[in-house]
Amino acid sequence: MSDNVHTELELPVIKARFTGTVLQIRKISGLDFLAAKMAETGGIFDLNIIQTMNLFSMHTDLFPLVRDALMRLSAAGMLNNTASRIEPDTPFSKIAVSETGSQLLRMRISSAERKQIDSVIVYCPWRTEKVSPDYNISFSDRQIRLSADARDLLISYVGGHKEQFGIDPFSEIKNARIDTSNMPSGYALISPELFLDKESGNFRFAGSQGIDLAYLRDSYKGPILKKIPEEVFQMPPGTFEVKKWRDELPGEGCGYMLPSGFRIGGGILFYGPGLSRIQYPDKARLPDSADCDAAVLISASEGKKYWFVRKTVGLEDFGEKIAAKIVAFHDMSRREIKDAVDFLLEGKRAAKSEDLRVIGETALLLNDDSVLTGRIISGMEEGKDSARKILAAAGSLDDRCKEPLGRALEKWLCGKTETESPEDLEQLLKLISRSYDVYGDDLAGSVISGYGPVRGAELLYRSGAGFVLPGNQMISDAAAELILSGNPAGEPCSWLPDASAAARILGELKEKTGVKDCDGYVLDCGIAETGEGKEISYLENRYSALLEKILKDYPLISNSPGYGKLAKFGSVFASLSAAVSKGCGIRRSMNLKSENNPIRFCLSLRKLLSERMRIAVPGIKDSEIYGTIEKSGSLSDDVKRPVLEFLSYCDETLPRAADVPVGTGERNAWTDAVFEILKSGSLR
Repeated sequence: MSDNVHTELELPVIKARFTGTVLQIRKISGLDFLAAKMAETGGIFDLNIIQTMNLFSMHTDLFPLVRDALMRLSAAGMLNNTASRIEPDTPFSKIAVSETGSQLLRMRISSAERKQIDSVIVYCPWRTEKVSPDYNISFSDRQIRLSADARDLLISYVGGHKEQFGIDPFSEIKNARIDTSNMPSGYALISPELFLDKESGNFRFAGSQGIDLAYLRDSYKGPILKKIPEEVFQMPPGTFEVKKWRDELPGEGCGYMLPSGFRIGGGILFYGPGLSRIQYPDKARLPDSADCDAAVLISASEGKKYWFVRKTVGLEDFGEKIAAKIVAFHDMSRREIKDAVDFLLEGKRAAKSEDLRVIGETALLLNDDSVLTGRIISGMEEGKDSARKILAAAGSLDDRCKEPLGRALEKWLCGKTETESPEDLEQLLKLISRSYDVYGDDLAGSVISGYGPVRGAELLYRSGAGFVLPGNQMISDAAAELILSGNPAGEPCSWLPDASAAARILGELKEKTGVKDCDGYVLDCGIAETGEGKEISYLENRYSALLEKILKDYPLISNSPGYGKLAKFGSVFASLSAAVSKGCGIRRSMNLKSENNPIRFCLSLRKLLSERMRIAVPGIKDSEIYGTIEKSGSLSDDVKRPVLEFLSYCDETLPRAADVPVGTGERNAWTDAVFEILKSGSLR
């Protein structure tokens, strides 16, 4: 509620009659003056209108304007016009300047008239606009004498505001008089608005409100503050009753307000012994040590203390003072608010349902979650039994408490990763997560950081938070590293059993192929034509399927640093597996040229070359083929060069790039060269 109030003042109103004579003079215009001078000159020299216009060097096209001016002057009595019509050849002897016209022409005016004025005006000396011709205001009938100064003021006002009274602003008023006889006067009841200044505790006018405050200060002798209604200094209905008003004022820094403007507006009311009949529902007693009569807590950062006092109150810039009931107030510090809340909740335990309900309601009233969450977390620290009781009691809390309590519990659990074993934290998580959503990114990050990605993921999975794992990059990174390492420590992997299986299979593939590292490996591609190659192909198919499923379940693994190595291993083993499953016995030139699998292409083409060399050179070993072809005199360089390149590729490049397809140009050149040898008769 506003602290603005109304008082009632009786202020004078006088009606008066203004009389006088108005001399209204109109100055002649430039064209009319010229037309009058033409009439005067034309009459003297017996000229007509056109002749006179020529004499005045005026173009004949201006005749219509001259005619209109002559007609105006005739109507004003400045010309004696006997012509039936004014034409260009009309002589000025018929349009002569009158005697009055000659006098007016010398004064450069076109007309002058006198008329009497008789108007009623209203005089309110207390208004900023003191005089008005039509101010409508009710007032009592009481004779008030008008001073000489006031009479002069009224006359001066009419002279300065002629248009308000229907008087031409260029006219002159003569014999002005103000007459109040037989005119009503009296006092009007005015209700100006005051407000209580919060800092000084004194009243001030709420702006001028059209009132001349200087007049009130200097001339008004009646009371102003004493006219304020009594209910302004009483507590409003629906609050409480003040049994005793203090005589002493609180310390400096307090603000002041009117009792009628007191409103609680939410929060908790703390009251002392001086208050009774309290109708506000959310209330509590002040501690005996309190230095105020009441306090209202709105939030953790907003609260006010109140004192109900008797105080001498003045009207600023006026000498009047009254003794009044006033409410003093002061903002509470955060410490004072906390102490008040602690006093209110003293002895309340979070493990008791009724106590926890009171704590929760207090938190909602103050819009301060920490009132509830701080006490719950404090109780949870007392042990698992206490935690179980608190969580059971929390089931009866208002639904609005659930989300902030869940956030607080998550934050508390994050800290527990530094002090609790994984097993103990797992039990806490299972207990709390039944009722509250605590599995946010913060908790997942804390668990993973505290216990390591693999153990952390296992803890989260077993406590029911497996759903958060796929969206965590650290978990995906850990899964990739787990597979690459082969899980030598046998870490539990309930959260991703496919990772354990993939790690084991990758370990077997490394062992059987000798490819320990996907970078810088050397693969014995001949395995493709052994019985062990079939087992490798079987393992590779399982590895590939597991990796595909892991990527689907944990898509973020594709961003992991280790995923590139997993994919590289898969590419190498896939190339070997394809060679095993399809065989390395391609014999047709066109099929060899279109074969993209480097192992299958190289082994098939080399097998054809080896067969032909054994026929041409019985008993030759594979290691001797390169030198034999190099020394052959029957083979052209165009054949020997690509074949030797092919043999070098098989021995040196292929074991280190078994997953890299041979270029189309090389495949075609090498195939054509080998088939030339197959067709040749002798290789010596």
